[in-house]
Amino acid sequence: MSTTYSNTPEGGTNLTTSVKGRALWAGLALALGVPTLLALYSPKSWFPGAGQTVSVAIGELCFWLLAAALLLTVRFGERSPWSSMGLGKPRWAGLGWGLVAGLALLLLYPLIQGLLKAVGLDPSQMNSLDLKTLPPWMVIGMALRAGIVEEVLFRGYLLERLGTLFGQRQLGALLSLIFFVAVHARSWSAGHLIFVAIAGAFLTGLYLWRRDLWTNILAHTLTDGVGLLALRFAPA
Repeated sequence: MSTTYSNTPEGGTNLTTSVKGRALWAGLALALGVPTLLALYSPKSWFPGAGQTVSVAIGELCFWLLAAALLLTVRFGERSPWSSMGLGKPRWAGLGWGLVAGLALLLLYPLIQGLLKAVGLDPSQMNSLDLKTLPPWMVIGMALRAGIVEEVLFRGYLLERLGTLFGQRQLGALLSLIFFVAVHARSWSAGHLIFVAIAGAFLTGLYLWRRDLWTNILAHTLTDGVGLLALRFAPA
């Protein structure tokens, strides 16, 4: 069940004076601010002498810390259960749908890839990272981080909190999807961003349908795990 917020006491939690309202604003500042800063200023620019593996590890750690901060904000700041962001008890049906959704995205990718290549776009090109220089364990870690942290951030937190803030979950879904695509813009080519937008819309629709973040986490992790490892071990 979503938490109710309002600018007036009669409508729910007062956004300017209540502890829960202040926790909401703090969470939104974290959820919107940290990914924006990491997209604009990559950890590699913080430590110019550090190698790619170190800079990637720092970036991954920042995202894990962000997810932990949001979970703590929801539980102890808002005093809302994690089920308010789709993290209830995992259910076999939800995990099954996550597997089906992940396989569907994996089947969809080559179709989109073929269409994009036909118009001169490469959906597998990265702008700022060479996966082949990273150890396989780190690539797997990146997939786990993407599947868990991005679903907590974009679907579990931003979709739910923006939807509740504006009084319309569909608007929260749209805004979170736009932000999801935007933070990927610096790392990936234009071709891959099209797939990111399609996959993001798919995952957003999946969450709106199931309201089970475990379903999304499994689907996202499976898709990114197979995709990133395929790029890591693809022939030069």
